[in-house]
Amino acid sequence: KPWTEIPGPPKIPFLGNFLFVRAPGVESRPWNTHLIFSYLGDKYRDMCRVEIPLRPPFVMIFTPELCEKLYRSIGSRPVRPGFLALDHIRKRDPVFDNAKGLLTTQGEEWYQFRRQVQKPMLNPKSVLPYTKHLENISDEFIETMIAEKLDDKREVSAEFLNDLYKWACESVCLIALNTRMGCLEKNLSPDSEQLKIINGVSTILKTTASLDNGIHV
Repeated sequence: KPWTEIPGPPKIPFLGNFLFVRAPGVESRPWNTHLIFSYLGDKYRDMCRVEIPLRPPFVMIFTPELCEKLYRSIGSRPVRPGFLALDHIRKRDPVFDNAKGLLTTQGEEWYQFRRQVQKPMLNPKSVLPYTKHLENISDEFIETMIAEKLDDKREVSAEFLNDLYKWACESVCLIALNTRMGCLEKNLSPDSEQLKIINGVSTILKTTASLDNGIHV
């Protein structure tokens, strides 16, 4: 079917329809994207057309079956938009020396990079030695970051996202550095190295979302 038949919010000349990519009662901020997309999925079913000024239009797909069909159709050398801010910095900051990775490479370059890392990363034998240690981290996380912090309604607090960052950092560092970082320790000092890393990653994620999803000139 032609592009014009793909459903989506109302369109304004020269401005597209991004002003209407929203959900009732949800503030239009990058960290609310999942709530907005969930609403659009309920409203438009399989897919939704989005047009933003000065950027190529795109289609959001909401059903697993269509996602599988899309991934199978793009082959082994995909071109995947996203992480534009990260790519911009890596190309211009001499610290990175134009270093890339799976997030910012495309096509043949992405394929060659992935071919080198997929065997050690996707081999179950590479994961097995860490299984017990990761289970211990998860058990500690549940005990210290969830069970002890539940309110009267048995719900977690608004700070739970930061607790998830602590669990993620502890798990990743175990595999990448083969050591425990102590991110799940109680009453970490705001000046601790663990929280500096976690807050830095949080800032990167929020800033990148704002830059990538904003209007590009």
